[in-house]
Amino acid sequence: MAIVIMLTKDSEPVTDAEVAAFIDGECRGTTFADEGLYYLLVAGEGSGQPIEIKANIDGTVKTICTSLTYASDASIGTPWDPFVIEIGTITGIRVVSGLPADTDTDWWTLQGFKIGRRPTQPGVYIHRGEKVIIKEKK
Repeated sequence: MAIVIMLTKDSEPVTDAEVAAFIDGECRGTTFADEGLYYLLVAGEGSGQPIEIKANIDGTVKTICTSLTYASDASIGTPWDPFVIEIGTITGIRVVSGLPADTDTDWWTLQGFKIGRRPTQPGVYIHRGEKVIIKEKK
C-alpha cells in the first residue's frame, strides 16, 4: 500500500519528521519528507488491518492517524492531492507495547522500534516509560 502524506501544524507544512506505519504494533514502513511530502510504503498481510500512523518530531513519538485500513495494492493520496494530517502539540512519548511498563525487556528506540533487551550501542532509548541514555564504554 502506498500513502502520500502532507503533515501540517497550524496549516503550515511540517517537513522535519520521520513518519511510520504500524499494524498490530509492528512497524510496516517508515519515511522522511521529500520536498514537503512523505511517501510511505506500508507492508501488510491481507486487507482489513487497521493502520496506525506515527510521527517522530524532535525526538518525540506521537500517533497522528488511526483512521486508515490496509488494502493490498491500494494508494492513498498523490503528490498533487496528498493525504493531509494536521498534527497538534507534541506532548510526550507513549509506551507502545502491550507489556507492563516494569518489564525489563521493554526497551524502545526514540523512533518507536522495540529492541527487546538492554541496548549495547550508545544513544537515547525508552525503558519503563522513561528516557535512558546509554553511554559509550571507555
